[in-house]
Amino acid sequence: MPVNAAWVLATLLLSAGCSAVQQQVIEGAAFRHVVLSADLEDASDPVHLYIAGDGRPFVRPDQPAADPTVPLPLAYELMIKDEAARVLLGRPCYHGMAARERCSPGWWTQSRYSEEVVQSMVVAAQRLLRGRSVLLIGHSGGGALALLMAARLDHVAGVVTIGANLDIHAWADWHGYTKLSASLQPLDVLQALQHVPQQHYWGSDDQVVPPASQKNVRMQLGERACVVASFDHQCCWRRRWSDILARFPASICTATAARSIVEP
Repeated sequence: MPVNAAWVLATLLLSAGCSAVQQQVIEGAAFRHVVLSADLEDASDPVHLYIAGDGRPFVRPDQPAADPTVPLPLAYELMIKDEAARVLLGRPCYHGMAARERCSPGWWTQSRYSEEVVQSMVVAAQRLLRGRSVLLIGHSGGGALALLMAARLDHVAGVVTIGANLDIHAWADWHGYTKLSASLQPLDVLQALQHVPQQHYWGSDDQVVPPASQKNVRMQLGERACVVASFDHQCCWRRRWSDILARFPASICTATAARSIVEP
C-alpha cells in the first residue's frame, strides 16, 4: 500500500480519538483509490464521505507537480472532528498513487474533474457504501467532485461543500487561468440535484475560490449558498465544522440570529 505522511498523520489523529481506523485501496473504474475510514460498520446512516481538494497540481504555472498531494488537507481535519461513520475517498493518483502506470499529470490538471475521474470515484464509492445512504462532503475541488458524484449515486442524503469550485469556467476566467477543458462542469448538474438537501459555503476572504467567482452558482442555490465573513479557503472551517454538521440541512447562515455573514 502506498505510504503518504499526511495519510499516516490523519490515521494517528483519528486513532487518538478512539476510532478504529482502516486503510485500504479500493478499485474504481479506471483508477485505484486510497481510502481511510472510521466507524464504517456503524449501524447509523448516512455515511459521511469526504473528498479532499486539488492539493498542489502545479509547482509553477508551466510545470505540473509530480504528485499533487499536500500534507494534511482540510478535508482530513474536518473528518477528524466528525463522529459519524465516515470515509475519506482518495482521488485518482493522489496519496502516493501518482507513480502508478495509469497516472500522469493530466489527471490532476486539465482532467481533474473529467468523466474518467468522476466515474471512477462513483464506482469506488458504491463499493464502499454497499447501498447505504451517503452525505457527500468536499473541500475546494473535492466539492466539485462531490456535486458531480451526487448526480450519479443512489441514496444521496445530502451534499456539503466548503470553498468549492462549482463553476470551473467562471473560476478560470476570474484568475486568468486556462479553462479546464477536459473536465466536467459542476454547475451543469445543479438543476438535476434540486431535490437533494445541500449547503455550500464560501469564505468572504477566500482568494483561491473567491465567492464572486461563483456568482452564477450562488444565484441558482439561493439560501443554500452561504458566504461566511472573515473565513478564507482554509480558515476557520475546523472551528465551525461540528456546528455545520449538527445544523445540516439548515445553514449556519440562517440558523442563528447572531450570525456574521456577508454577501460580496
